[in-house]
Amino acid sequence: MQGNTDAGQDARAPALGGGQAGAEAGQEAATPSDAAVLPPPAFDAVADAVRFRVQLPDGLSVGARISRLVLHYRFKGQADGSDAVAVFQANRHEIDAAVVRRVVAGSWDPVMLREHDLPAPPRA
Repeated sequence: MQGNTDAGQDARAPALGGGQAGAEAGQEAATPSDAAVLPPPAFDAVADAVRFRVQLPDGLSVGARISRLVLHYRFKGQADGSDAVAVFQANRHEIDAAVVRRVVAGSWDPVMLREHDLPAPPRA
């Protein structure tokens, strides 16, 4: 992002859990105007996870990821991850809500979702 000052970055840090870990790692918090241009989710084979960004209620966004195994066990995705992005997209509302809960609870960018962060599926 161009035109940011250090003061602007400091003002955004509390929205991401109170630290500047993202900025120190070369990542910057998004501004409200970035909402319309969030990158699409993508499978990262090295991390074995889908990486994505979530729009927070305050207008900022936060980076997050959910592993292939969580998508498999929680949402019945393919064990090999071949449908990971499609399964993510089909369950995005629930996944995004879990990321927001984690940020409100104090998680920093990027948020790594675990199976217990998502409500159990309804029993048949």
